Amino acid sequence: MSTLREDVSTLGRALGVVLREQEGEGFFELVESVRALVREARAGQDDARLRDLLVHADTATAEGLVRAFSWYFQLVNLAEEYERVRSLRGRAGPRPQSVEDALLKLRDLGWDAPRVLDLLARVELNLTFTAHPTEMRRRTIRAHLVEIARDLPDLSGEALERVSAHVEAMWGTLELRRLRPTVLDEVKGGLGYVSAISRALPRLERDLRGALRGVFGVDARAGVPVRFSSWMGGDRDGNPFVTPDATRDTLALHAERARELLVATLAQAYADLSQHDGPEEPWREEVRALHDAVRDGEAVDLVGRLDALDTRLRAGGQTRSADHLLLPAVTLARTYGRHLVSLDVREHSALTG
Repeated sequence: MSTLREDVSTLGRALGVVLREQEGEGFFELVESVRALVREARAGQDDARLRDLLVHADTATAEGLVRAFSWYFQLVNLAEEYERVRSLRGRAGPRPQSVEDALLKLRDLGWDAPRVLDLLARVELNLTFTAHPTEMRRRTIRAHLVEIARDLPDLSGEALERVSAHVEAMWGTLELRRLRPTVLDEVKGGLGYVSAISRALPRLERDLRGALRGVFGVDARAGVPVRFSSWMGGDRDGNPFVTPDATRDTLALHAERARELLVATLAQAYADLSQHDGPEEPWREEVRALHDAVRDGEAVDLVGRLDALDTRLRAGGQTRSADHLLLPAVTLARTYGRHLVSLDVREHSALTG
C-alpha cells in the first residue's frame, strides 16, 4: 500500500511528463526551478532570485506557471483526500463521526432504541446546493479529477496510464469558461454532484440500519433523514438574470433530472429482482409498472408502492434483495421524490427592503 508522499510524487511525475511533452523541456525546467526556489523561500532563505524570475516573466510564461502549479495542487488535494479515506479505513472500531459513532454516543447518554427511532422520524437534515463564486471549475475538469481519484488506490500500470491521460487532457482544457455562465449553466453545474450523491445515499442508509442493529439490536427500516434544496435558479438577490422564466426552467430541469435518476434506478431494480414464483416474476411486474409510470410522467404513489414491495420481499424471505437490490430505488424516491430538490426563492433586497 502506497503512502501519501508516494502518491503525491507519482502524480507530480505524471504532470511533469505532460509538461515536458506539451510545453517543452525549457518550460518544465522553469517550473522545477520555481518549485525549488519556493522551497528555499519557505525555509527562510533569501527569495530575491524567485522574485526576480517572476517579475521578469512574460504574460504567457506567468500564465503557464500559474496553471502548472494550480494543476499540481489540485492533484495533491486529491491525494490528501484519499489519504483521509485510507486512514479512516485503517482505524479499529467505529469511525469517528460515522453513523455508528453517533449512535454509540447517544446510547452512552442513556438513549434507548425507541427514542432514537423517534428522533430519526422527526429530524430532517437539509443540505443546500448553491453556485458559490469560488467553485468555478468546469464540469469537464471535475469529471477528469473524478476519474483520477478512482485510480488513486493503485497508481501503477494501466491505472497510471489512465491518470496520465486525464492529466494530459486537463492540461489542454480551458479551466474556466470564456463566457459568463447562464443561470441554467450554474444549475446544471451544481446538479453535477447529484449522481455521486445518489450512489452514496443507499450506502448511508445501509450503514444506518446496520448501526441500529449493532448498537441497539433493532432491525428497523429507518431512512436517512436527508433532504436537499437549492438556491440556484431561485436566488434573485443581486442576480438580475434569475428571472421568472429562469426559475420555471430550473424547476423543469429539476423534474427532468429526478425522472432520469428514478427511471435508471428502477431499471436496475427490474434487472436485479429476477426471482420467480412459479411462471411469474411478481417483483419485476411491480417494478416495471413503477418504471413506466415515472418514465411517462404519470401520477403514482412511488414511495408507498416501493415500501409495500419492500415489505413483500421481506415477507417472502428476500431480505438481502430488499436491502441491496431494491433499497436504492426506495432511498432515491424518498429523498428526491419527483422534484429532486426544493427550490429556495429569495427576492432582490431592493424589493423587500
